[in-house]
Amino acid sequence: CLPRVEAEARAAGRDDEAVEALRLAVGYYATHGKVASAVKGVFSKALSPVRPVPQPVAAEAWALKSAMLAAQTYLLAATARGLATAPMEGFDADRLRAYLDVPPRYSLPLVVATGYAPAGATASETSPRLPAEDMFFEDRFGNPRAA
Repeated sequence: CLPRVEAEARAAGRDDEAVEALRLAVGYYATHGKVASAVKGVFSKALSPVRPVPQPVAAEAWALKSAMLAAQTYLLAATARGLATAPMEGFDADRLRAYLDVPPRYSLPLVVATGYAPAGATASETSPRLPAEDMFFEDRFGNPRAA
């Protein structure tokens, strides 16, 4: 993958110094393992006050966040086409993995039931929610939004 990224960078007019910086960044963020993660964490925290540095995130956490973004897009697209959806978590991932023959290297963060709602069905009452002013802030966490 890295030779292709380097080739794309060169094709975009990046000089050797920029390509080398890219190589170091990809190597830094793509390295896995407990020792590598610990080193990245220490390095990022030490350098952060000096210049902005993305904080390393475990690969599984990153994958779950990406899956949730994809799921949200799916939910919106399905709803726009008249389908009813219900995202679910708390299912038996091991049994689902076995039933669907999902290889172990893949995570199953959620399941989305999708279909057509029965004719005349209405949306059920939503679960209790916190007031918007307790959830959304302006400029900084805890700073109330201007009315």
